[in-house]
Amino acid sequence: MPVLMAKGQQVPLSRPDGRPLSLMRVGIGWQPAPRPGLPGRARASPP
Repeated sequence: MPVLMAKGQQVPLSRPDGRPLSLMRVGIGWQPAPRPGLPGRARASPP
C-alpha cells in the first residue's frame, strides 16, 4: 500500500524491482498476476 500512500514511497519500492515510478503505478495492476512466485508481490503483501 506504500505506493498508494505517497508518491515518495514509490522510490524505495521501485529500487528493488529496478523499475521507474511510472512503471510502479502500472505494476499495481499486474501485481496479482505474478503473485504466484514474484518477490515484488510479496513486498506489497505486508502493508
